[in-house]
Amino acid sequence: DRMVGQVPGKRPAPLSAPGPVPVAEPAVSDAADAVAPLTGDELRVSIKVPFLTAAVGGRYRVSYRVPGPDGEWMLEEFDIAVPSGTHSGMESRCEARGHFGAAGGARGAVVLELLVGEHPWFRRVGADVYIDLPLSLGEAATGCQIQVPTVRGRVTARIPSGVRSGQQIRLREQGIDSGSSR
Repeated sequence: DRMVGQVPGKRPAPLSAPGPVPVAEPAVSDAADAVAPLTGDELRVSIKVPFLTAAVGGRYRVSYRVPGPDGEWMLEEFDIAVPSGTHSGMESRCEARGHFGAAGGARGAVVLELLVGEHPWFRRVGADVYIDLPLSLGEAATGCQIQVPTVRGRVTARIPSGVRSGQQIRLREQGIDSGSSR
């Protein structure tokens, strides 16, 4: 009887060599058993910025909750610079303010979606700011000069005689001065 693959006249080699069986060394050292540090994930947070801060720019304190390294929720607070002309939907990326990393890894970034809050007097359409001003019948008929609030403070506006209800009067250079929103 011949075995498949056997050379005629030769005996098959034994399956194992006589003597002690060598012990294989581990392919991985103990140091490699440790978990490699992983950077934390990006966190996305929506925040509401006051209307006037968004219009003229300024600093704003942001606060939100994030799971801490031990799994407990913690409050994250810091100031951001809000550029003039900020509009709803703009984003601000802040490094090392997102989710904590694993095994000593760095924190991820937080991406803040900026939402502009409402204002009781002003409304914004693009770079234009509108305000409704009440006038007496006499002021509307004869014209007048009145103090008008703007996003930067009060200015004097000349109201022409014969102005009608709902008529718009333009005050140049008093809107949003950001090239990105015009």
